[in-house]
Amino acid sequence: MDAARQITIGLPDGRRLSAAEFGPAGVAFFFFHGLGGSRLSPGWMLPASLLRQAGVRLIAMDRPGFGLSSASKDLGFARYSDDAVALADQLGINRFGVLGVSMGAAFAYACAAAHPERVTSVVILSGMGPVDVHERLRVGSKADNAFWRLARRTPWLLKPLCGLTASMTLTAARGDSGKVRQRLQRSVTGDEKPPCAGSPNQCRSGRSSHIGVHCAH
Repeated sequence: MDAARQITIGLPDGRRLSAAEFGPAGVAFFFFHGLGGSRLSPGWMLPASLLRQAGVRLIAMDRPGFGLSSASKDLGFARYSDDAVALADQLGINRFGVLGVSMGAAFAYACAAAHPERVTSVVILSGMGPVDVHERLRVGSKADNAFWRLARRTPWLLKPLCGLTASMTLTAARGDSGKVRQRLQRSVTGDEKPPCAGSPNQCRSGRSSHIGVHCAH
């Protein structure tokens, strides 16, 4: 994972917002992570060499309740967009692009809609819109389908179950990062093959849920 500069600011309502900055002092883009992501996601998704080549300064935020950002029960797309602008003000960034990955796409669109005077462009990677209350997301992974059913019926079970799953994965891998990646890929795609270890051109997506599985280099 590429190194990042860690950032933490206080927000007007008392919450803490945590972020990480990647790349050179170039064109600013705010990164909105997906469902299972965090401020650290760009470190394994977008190599530092690529950001340098493109001249992009990437700022990724932890959504409320993710990573080191304070949780909030009263927070929607618009309020989170205001958080992004508050961070931009703290960093002295007047105008910026937004980049949304997977479920982060909705937050990127919302930020652009709420602050058109600040947002210069919108980039979406494997975007997915919100799932309404009466909708059911159908994905290729049995594990993912089980988690979605739990989220609808017994959401209080999700946190301890996710913690147990992560603990079992790390224990079984015995500190081997390659084994962790392999187990995570199997849990998402059902594919018994190990992750791609070749060049970016040799990487192929696995059988996907809504985002697919791609090797990051």
